[in-house]
Amino acid sequence: MIAVLGGLGAAVCFTISALCASASSRAIGAQSTLAWVMLIGLVLILPPTVLLADPAQLTWPTVGLLAVAGASGVAGLLIEYVAFRRGKVGVVTGIASTEGMVAALISAAAGARLHARTGLLLALVTVGVAVTAASPDQGQADADPGGPGGSGGPGGRTVRAAVLALPVALLFGLTLYTTGRIGARASVLWALLPARLDRRRGLHPARPAPHPCPAGRPGGGRHRGVAGQRSGPVTFQWPQPPYGSCRARSADGTVTQKAD
Repeated sequence: MIAVLGGLGAAVCFTISALCASASSRAIGAQSTLAWVMLIGLVLILPPTVLLADPAQLTWPTVGLLAVAGASGVAGLLIEYVAFRRGKVGVVTGIASTEGMVAALISAAAGARLHARTGLLLALVTVGVAVTAASPDQGQADADPGGPGGSGGPGGRTVRAAVLALPVALLFGLTLYTTGRIGARASVLWALLPARLDRRRGLHPARPAPHPCPAGRPGGGRHRGVAGQRSGPVTFQWPQPPYGSCRARSADGTVTQKAD
């Protein structure tokens, strides 16, 4: 009963996390979303780890497992956030949720006993989730493909999201397996800490690429030309930071500036 309630609670938390991460990754980018998630998670987990976790539990084998869990978890999250920007949340999270099957296979390969009935049930659930998640929505088959080979339409986006979600399932399965191994050796707080220590990219969203003003030439600088028949030579200048504004100087010296 405790395991069932714990699984339901984890499912609710993962659902909320996926929805919020999807919105954030589309708004500020996958890398910035990952950095903020890691920072907030570190702020939450560091105080109880310092107060309650026993440093004597950090043997070299445990540290190695922590490194594997942290690296695979961060890589899986980054790919998942990239997939969120390119496809639907249901497709990505549905395929990524097959991590349990991946963890079971890794555990069996490591020597753990897996009963045939349990393995069969896991396989059926995994296949069902993957097929359901990758199936196109009603009406998608008749949608405009948006490009050669149909790769630009909704179906193409679903396929790309599903392809990106496959390594997410593998990486999360490895994280799940190593986290279980760590939990058998040390406090669960140590298992939650390593992924929160990797914030290699900045927390600020990337600025949009500047676009040239009318008649501007790529590469920056100034360009002199004739703007229609209404005025003499006009000097155009590239947008100014942070996000740009267009300035034009007419022949009589009047400067006109238009912000984006």
